[in-house]
Amino acid sequence: MNNQSSIASAPNYGTLRGVFSSLLSPDLYELFDIAVWATDERLLATAARNDRFIWVWDAQSGRIVQMLEGASEWIESICWSPNGTMLSCISNEGVLTIWDVNTARVVKSIPTYYQNDDQHISWSPNGTTLAICCGSYFESYETSIWEPNDYFEPPQQGDISCSDWSPDSQTLVLGSDQGVINIRELFGSRLLQYEGHGLAVNCIAFSPQGTLFASGSDDATIVIWKTENGRPYLVLEGATSPIRMITWSKDGELLAGASENGDIRIWETINGSQVDVFRFPPKQKKLLNLIFSVNQVLVNTLTMPDMEYANILLTEII
Repeated sequence: MNNQSSIASAPNYGTLRGVFSSLLSPDLYELFDIAVWATDERLLATAARNDRFIWVWDAQSGRIVQMLEGASEWIESICWSPNGTMLSCISNEGVLTIWDVNTARVVKSIPTYYQNDDQHISWSPNGTTLAICCGSYFESYETSIWEPNDYFEPPQQGDISCSDWSPDSQTLVLGSDQGVINIRELFGSRLLQYEGHGLAVNCIAFSPQGTLFASGSDDATIVIWKTENGRPYLVLEGATSPIRMITWSKDGELLAGASENGDIRIWETINGSQVDVFRFPPKQKKLLNLIFSVNQVLVNTLTMPDMEYANILLTEII
């Protein structure tokens, strides 16, 4: 890893680790903006907003191994079950669809009350609950019977923009487009609400230990919070454009954040010092996904090398 003095040196573009290629139309390239890794990082699911299909890729070969059909309308959000056997999506019509990935069969299709162009879903780490966030509402489903088991509307201004589960699956943190953070205990009455950002919160991620969580915002900062009381612990600065994605290292000692301009910065979480920055060439700036894998940060970007093929690049940057 580079030291502080090297941050201002020539841009670090990382090392290309793999290429996921498929015959895709140029129109699809403009919409292809969802990518989610399975927990074991062997499969990658991708989708295009304003489309009804999900592609599943094998990480080793870089090839499509499954195409999932059956979404009711345009896909807004997708997520894996923790064991990697099922994929779910929510459409702009508010229909929740769940697939068996091995068979590509639709397991369940559930109409919800939510019809919105800004919805997202997240599976609890223990696999028992699937949460839907839409506008100013939150609802969760018990996955064993696919029935609603919790619902609430946070007392806040603005809409829910992002969420993440604690590792023990007992707490859900919600960010809003007004910079508000809500900490919600599942099936409980405890709700903490804090304002730590001047602009919209775009992403939230718990530390592996669950004692801290981080939020990235349009104000170009990342705030690290204490889970037990919702108080800010550190503010990570240095980004020059809105933060779109964040991810923790496996040991919780580092945090990576991807900005709207394509820069990826890495900070130490014990003191907030920035230890490296990576800049992608303009043709690779459409960031799809950001994860820590063991001791590397893996980044998926989308490129269009010609008018027929779209490549999803898997780049190792530390």
